[in-house]
This record gives sequence, structure tokens and C-alpha cells, in this order.
Amino acid sequence: MIRIENVSKAFQTSKDEIKAVSHINLTIEDGSIFGIIGLSGAGKSTLVRCINLLERPTKGKIFLNNIELTALPPKQLRKEREKIGMIFQQFNLLEQRNAIRNVCYPLEIAGVSKKEAMIKAEKLLKLVGLEDRMNNYPSQLSGGQKQRVAIARALATDPQVLLCDEATSALDPNTTRSILDLLKSINESMGVTIVVITHEMKVVEQICNRVAVLDQGCVVETGEVKDIFLSPKSRIAQELILPKNKGIASLQGKRIVRLAFDGQSSFEPVIANLVLKCQTMVNILGASTEDVGGKAFGQMLLQLPDDELAIARVKNYLDSIGINYEESDVNGI
Repeated sequence: MIRIENVSKAFQTSKDEIKAVSHINLTIEDGSIFGIIGLSGAGKSTLVRCINLLERPTKGKIFLNNIELTALPPKQLRKEREKIGMIFQQFNLLEQRNAIRNVCYPLEIAGVSKKEAMIKAEKLLKLVGLEDRMNNYPSQLSGGQKQRVAIARALATDPQVLLCDEATSALDPNTTRSILDLLKSINESMGVTIVVITHEMKVVEQICNRVAVLDQGCVVETGEVKDIFLSPKSRIAQELILPKNKGIASLQGKRIVRLAFDGQSSFEPVIANLVLKCQTMVNILGASTEDVGGKAFGQMLLQLPDDELAIARVKNYLDSIGINYEESDVNGI
């Protein structure tokens, strides 16, 4: 378990003090996939670097399995850090080493023999699907392959926790999906706790169990991903889930409803059935839905007619088929 108690981090400049994170309190359970999401500059990367003490908090405590990392002397801290692996947005591979020797690197530092390190590195590269790329150098690998090498390297010391700092931000959507599937598989098969730092709600939806929303260095909302996705309370969570759309600003005063799909069958034509059964025309203003294993995840923004009876029929129909929805204010979109 990771426990973050009242953690703050400030950076001193020549003119003033910049507060990167402020009074953070979080508990991350063993075996979970925990998301930390926020816009650029929210303090996400600073917070994750405080977890493994790459950045030492200005105030507060960090615990791993009830051991206070912030109180350990350097030698003991280095030992505890072996329990925490980390992968980065830009991969951070050593260009002069091929894939297998990159994975061997942390094992060499830990004093593992070359033979044992090679055997383990080969096993890990097979785990991440790169058994045919072991001798390739980073310049010969795609972005997704580089990240797979980085994941294998992070697993080399058998960590209990894997920190992912914007690990998919430099990848295309298909590669992002495959990397997230790999991380989920590692979590399920190895029991590794994963902390995902991201600014993309789709990443959180696809992989995380729980999520904390950061804004200006503070946690403004935390809970189950499903609960926050279906009913975001904070302004920043609403903005992350449903980004502002300048194209519908002219709809001021119109009835707008947001449909949230959280695992419904993707084979059912929800909107077509709604129009036929309610005898009501609706205007699709925007949608961001994905088919994951035959299930629909995401959201859709509809403009409803001005007829109150028609609106009531639409809402009754959505209630009857179990689709979550809420009326949205154009100003908040």
C-alpha cells in the first residue's frame, strides 16, 4: 500500500516560491491501478516523483507498506526504491545498448551476475512481446516497442509498484491501447500496483480502478473511475471528461443532455432506437465512444427538442435501458 500524508512540494526561484503540490492525502491499495489525472501544470509529475522520492516533499510523509520512505537514511531508501519501478513518456533508454542490455542495466546496478541478468531480461522481453527484438537498438525500434522495453526494464527488480508518468502520451491511439492492455495484464498476472499519471480521461477509463483529479497542485476529487465519469463534481473533472466545444456556443438556452456509456453492449443502436421509440428527433453534437470487447465506453452529447413531452419520453426511454445521463449547461461545455 502507498500512503501519501499531507504532502506538499514547493520550488524556490530567485524571485518567489512555486507550490507544485499542496496538502495531498491519498491511499493507493495493493494490486490496484490508480490514476492521477489533471491538465498540464496541475502537479501530476511532481507528485509521482515525490512517491519514489526523486523529488523530496517539502512537507508531509510517503509510506510504502507502512515504511516511511521520507524518514529513511540514503542506503535504506535506495533499497526500498528497488520496490518501485518507473516508466516515462520519452522512454529514457540507453542508445548505446540493445534491448536486452537495457533491461539488464538495473540488474547490473543491483549486483546481479551477467548470466542471471541476461536470463531474466530475456524472460521479461518475452513477457512484453519483444522476443524477436532483443538485439535491436533503440534507434531500430518503434515508439511502442521502446515503451515495451522500458516496461520490461522497470520490472527487472521485481517491483511491487510501477509508476507510469504520461507513459502513453507520445504514442498513437492504437499503440496506446496496446500498451495499456499490457499494463493491465501485468497488473493481473503479477499483482503489481500501478500508478498512472495522465491528462487523458480515455486512459483512466480503459485501465484504472480509482482516480484522483488534480487541479493547481490540489486533489479536488477522488473515487471510483465509474462514479467520477458518470457524475463529475469538480469543474476540472467535468472539463477533462467533456472538453469545451466552441462549436456549440450558439446553442445557449437549448436542452443539452450528456449520455455516459459505461459498459453497455456496443451492438445495440441506442440513438436509432431512441428516435424510433420516442418519435423524437435529436441532434448529435459530439461523441467520444469506444468499443472495448463488445462493450461501449464513452459519452455522447445530444441536443433535445424544445417539446417537454418529447424530452420526458427520451428520459423515460434512457431510464428503461439503463443509460446514465445528465443535462449539461452549454456554458460548461
